[in-house]
Amino acid sequence: NVLPKLVSLIAGEQVLRNILCYMCPYSKYYFHSASLLLICTMPTSKLFTLKYPFKSEMITMKKAHKLCMACWLTALIVPVVFLVVDRKDVSFSYIIYQCAYGFSPVLCVDTTA
Repeated sequence: NVLPKLVSLIAGEQVLRNILCYMCPYSKYYFHSASLLLICTMPTSKLFTLKYPFKSEMITMKKAHKLCMACWLTALIVPVVFLVVDRKDVSFSYIIYQCAYGFSPVLCVDTTA
């Protein structure tokens, strides 16, 4: 959230439109969802290995990579839905030179500045 504020203060206007304002909350939603899914996938695979020790040899590295890719793609759904639904809720405040978020005001806005 520092970068949009710094660039705007230096230029005296909003240079990069709302692109950087969108990046802050949507990247947080994306990476939190992806890490949650990957963390849940690891113990599930361990449980599968313990419960079916002879079938666990069928899991190859290629299948594991596909599973991780599925987790990342599934995690992409949440921020895309937020972007489609709330894309007009992001604005730039010239009073405090920060992005304002209508859907969750405490997510990225620093009110102490």
